[in-house]
Amino acid sequence: MSDRFYIPPADWNTSALSLADDEAKHCTQVMRHREGDEIIVFNGVGDVAGTRIASIKKNVVTLECLSVDHAESPVVSITLAPALIKADRWEWLLEKATELGVSEIQPLITERCVIKLSAEDAARKHEKWQRLIIEACKQSRRAWVPELHPVRRLHDWCDMSAKTDLSLVASLGE
Repeated sequence: MSDRFYIPPADWNTSALSLADDEAKHCTQVMRHREGDEIIVFNGVGDVAGTRIASIKKNVVTLECLSVDHAESPVVSITLAPALIKADRWEWLLEKATELGVSEIQPLITERCVIKLSAEDAARKHEKWQRLIIEACKQSRRAWVPELHPVRRLHDWCDMSAKTDLSLVASLGE
């Protein structure tokens, strides 16, 4: 059992696990799994289950739960707050940050940001970025999906009164 698939926490029920829509399509059409194959599913908040495919219907793969495990949340919580960069490099950054184990990602708009997003664009991009993060979790076998915050301006994010034990800023200036 090595292929991993994501089930949102709201749909996680170990007595009735199933893959739907894009995950079901990926499982059956891309990965070519069939009834009886064993796969791993996770919900992004620490729960991981070993399962067997019980049935395959149009857009739903019904699973039989074989084992369930819960991974504790990471002891150290790291929030990465990078400024937006061009799409291909940004997607690479999200993937690598996820693989390295960050807990939260806060996209920032800074004074010299080349990327300009409208509210509508930001919402659409957020969904795409969330899918990329989930894919990176599947690839790196993470049980916890990093929280992706909405895009904020740097000064707004700095004004937030979040308490941290340590803050590090990479800067060319003082």
